[in-house]
Amino acid sequence: MNTNAINLWQIQVEAWRPDLNMQKIRHQAEWTTNWWILVLSEMVVPGYFIWDDWKENEYVKHCKEFNDEIVKLSWNHNITIVWWNVEIDETRKNEDSTIRKYNASYLVSNWELVKTQYKTLLPNYGIFDDKRYFTSLKDFAEEEGVDIE
Repeated sequence: MNTNAINLWQIQVEAWRPDLNMQKIRHQAEWTTNWWILVLSEMVVPGYFIWDDWKENEYVKHCKEFNDEIVKLSWNHNITIVWWNVEIDETRKNEDSTIRKYNASYLVSNWELVKTQYKTLLPNYGIFDDKRYFTSLKDFAEEEGVDIE
């Protein structure tokens, strides 16, 4: 019987290189065949500190496309995967007229995307400027007129 339950895995994420990051994720998923859950790091697909490239709609859409491949990895290796990537809502615009973006976590299990969760507390100090690029769950809930819970 498999006694391994959760594999928490942090890679050296390459900013602006979702293709290389995805290669590392594929490799880890193959290695994780004896685990039930694989948890990856925040912004594991696009990289975190890409600053104004978050405003490049084509790049953001390209990063989001990798979510489908991660869902397939879950199916191919029969594991639950938790990861972070950018989420977009093309029906909404930010104040600077760019498409709405969220720093989001995803959960795939039993071969389907079960949950997408937007980050609630966006850092905005030192080198962090997340509020400039992302909408928080709190702001989204306020817009929708619903409780954040």
